[in-house]
Amino acid sequence: MYDIIAELTANLFQSFMFIGFLFAFFCKNRKSSKKDKTIFLIFVAASFGFFSFFTFYGGYIVVNQALLYLVLLELYTLPFLKGNLFGRIFMPILTVLVNAVISFLFSYSISFFTGHTYLELATQPSIYRYICMIIINITNLLVLFVMVALKNKIKIIKISDIISFLIIPLITLCVIYSTLYIMILTNYENDILSLSIVVCICMLAITVIIWYLVIRISKDNEIRTELLLMEQRADLYESNILQSNNQIEKISQIKHDMLNKLLCIGRLISDKLYNEAELMCSACTEELSGVYTPVNTNNPLLNAVVNVEQEKALAYDIEFKITISDNLSDFSKNTDIVSVIGNLCDNAIEYLKDTDPENRKMNLDIKLRNNSYIISCTNNLKSSVFTENPELKTSKKDKSSHGKGIGILNSLAQKYNGETRFYEKNGLFYAVVVLNKSYKLKI
Repeated sequence: MYDIIAELTANLFQSFMFIGFLFAFFCKNRKSSKKDKTIFLIFVAASFGFFSFFTFYGGYIVVNQALLYLVLLELYTLPFLKGNLFGRIFMPILTVLVNAVISFLFSYSISFFTGHTYLELATQPSIYRYICMIIINITNLLVLFVMVALKNKIKIIKISDIISFLIIPLITLCVIYSTLYIMILTNYENDILSLSIVVCICMLAITVIIWYLVIRISKDNEIRTELLLMEQRADLYESNILQSNNQIEKISQIKHDMLNKLLCIGRLISDKLYNEAELMCSACTEELSGVYTPVNTNNPLLNAVVNVEQEKALAYDIEFKITISDNLSDFSKNTDIVSVIGNLCDNAIEYLKDTDPENRKMNLDIKLRNNSYIISCTNNLKSSVFTENPELKTSKKDKSSHGKGIGILNSLAQKYNGETRFYEKNGLFYAVVVLNKSYKLKI
């Protein structure tokens, strides 16, 4: 009776693990409907029936049965899951291969350490079979978890992430495998068996706790980042409002002054004092060049960041031309656009402010083409940037506070399945960020 319960429990766990892996891999980035969940449970039941049938009528799954199970997985991914067609065809194959590779590697390692083959050991008391199933399933679960994590862009690049999600689980598996070999070599002595089980449970608990803590810390950091972005957006709005009010006041004063000056210019022309009229026109032009017209689209966040950058450029006497063919309405509540435009413009302003005044010219162009947002910033060059600095690293001494712009742009482009391009042409430096509009924006 207990044997049957153990086998059915293992079959149910494997069904949820394999079908659940495919569900998580293809449905993680979108909201699952009741239909998705119902189909998921139907295929879990089908998988459970498949495993249970061959458990009680075949003993274990061989090649033919594995191919049949692959067909079952393909029937789930192709019609009922969404995503890249190649991925939906390939992932069930990879799932079956992962299980096969882990099972065979495990059997060969047992044979190497104990001198017994997997099939020979499988005929020993059932406790061995259950221990083997637990270890193989734990290994499968670890590998599938890492695959889902990488798919959903959990960046395992920091040392803490590598230690938490790769090194510690590998150490845990080594300890569990070693305890199993010890149990086999000691013929499952009660004292050794009890201590080994305690060691395995403790190692698994440590791994789970570390995963939980790292994920929790990561979420806390995301919340702090969101709060920081909200504060930055509030500061940006406040700065934009103050600057807009200043510009409105300047424009009102200039409008009043220009009316008088235009009357004077008209009188000078009527008196045929052309030189004096030309000088006054030049003075008016110079006065107007010191004031910009604030950008005003139906995207207030775009207005704020562009107007702030325009004010920065004006402070360094940089000629700043702006062309907005698309107002980035999808980003009206998303601060990522502040980072993209802010870093593009800041990099150009930082470069131009140290060049000759006549060379201080930059352009910002925003457009939508082929279902992608294209945000490009160009600036004049005094010499080739790639010749002097091919990796586009900051020249400032404080590396911790500067030089982050290129990395931020690359990260944001990757987030929206886009790309960044940096190149030189006809004496101009081009910095281009492409964001895929079809990507589900996190607003």
